[in-house]
Amino acid sequence: MILKMRMEELKILSDTYSAEKVEVHRLIRDHLEGAIRLQEQDMEKSRLALHTYEVLGEDFENLVKEYTQLKLAAENKRWALQEFSKAYR
Repeated sequence: MILKMRMEELKILSDTYSAEKVEVHRLIRDHLEGAIRLQEQDMEKSRLALHTYEVLGEDFENLVKEYTQLKLAAENKRWALQEFSKAYR
């Protein structure tokens, strides 16, 4: 019975779709499945990176904030030095 149903399904599909259309659909499916795999790999990398930062804890977060503030302060001082240099030329 299952074999007969499968044969009927295949007959309907072959009547509905030409071999060319089936091949195009297969190519599209393969392309989309490849894109999904790449996105899943990218998501896994992001999850691992996030987990790494979560494991480092609050101390690391505080260090990142301090680093960001120090970097911004250094950039501001560099800009001020450039402006002073322009003024004395």
